[in-house]
Amino acid sequence: MIVSKDNKTLAEIVPKDVFIELDRSDEQQIVLQAMGEVAGELFYEVHGTKRLSLEGINSIAYIMGDVEVDPWVEWERIELFGDRVYWSATVRARNNRFNLSSLGTAEAPELQEIYDRDERNQRIPIPNMKGKFRTHLEQDEFCRRKALGKAQRNAKRSVMPTVVLKKWLQYFTDIKLYQKGTRRQKPEMPFKPKNVDAEYQVLNTDESKEPPPEEPPIEKPTDETVSAEKPKGETPQGPPESIEDVRERIADFIAGSDTLLVVSDRGEYFRVGKRKTLDSEIEDHVDMILTNMGGTWDKDANCWKIPKGAKG
Repeated sequence: MIVSKDNKTLAEIVPKDVFIELDRSDEQQIVLQAMGEVAGELFYEVHGTKRLSLEGINSIAYIMGDVEVDPWVEWERIELFGDRVYWSATVRARNNRFNLSSLGTAEAPELQEIYDRDERNQRIPIPNMKGKFRTHLEQDEFCRRKALGKAQRNAKRSVMPTVVLKKWLQYFTDIKLYQKGTRRQKPEMPFKPKNVDAEYQVLNTDESKEPPPEEPPIEKPTDETVSAEKPKGETPQGPPESIEDVRERIADFIAGSDTLLVVSDRGEYFRVGKRKTLDSEIEDHVDMILTNMGGTWDKDANCWKIPKGAKG
């Protein structure tokens, strides 16, 4: 039994039901992904406890660009809690930035609990047990995917420094408040995404400080090269001059943007719409790029509108 400084057991600090509910929420995201859906919740809050979701961990790993999971997987079919059969998966993750390596393991039962329902499709309560409902067991066709997805989540999380995870959790929280309108200023990312060829910025904490890498001196461009070359690693400013300019600016920072967004010329402005639901991190990055072009989000039209430049 783990005991805290004030003699409280771990179970008293964080109830077991919280872990179960958070784990089940991640399992739902795994099933949604398996069915080709977009699982957008980056963190959960259950009974006052916040935790990064599976999608949140995957998003951080994608943006950091330094975390990788080995293709090797160790499978095991085991019995736990009496006669319940589980699939166990174990994987290894590496963080090349911080030179960390760790195993991650997770289990998922072959049989899942399904709520019993009455003729009105309502859950059937258990008498004298408030908040509890009757259930039965059914074969879970996604049990191996759940075990693998959670094992990968655990492995990735193990190679991410705590200061990094805390910074991202706060950022995801602030973004949600901003999207709801309860926060006026849009929060900044903890560091620039590596996958868009931007400089990796270390978090401003004592645990993660290190001297920046030396860079070769940059030659000052001449008048002939200023208009011909685009700066790398920074978002272009000012209104676009053509529809091709809009597409190029987005494509410079978001790979495969033509599969995510559609750009059209509407006479007085350029319209940028979504081809499908975007991950919240990608949508936030798109919004930043288009805002720097002078674009704004039109809620009624469900698109961004960008005023034309001088040559529009």
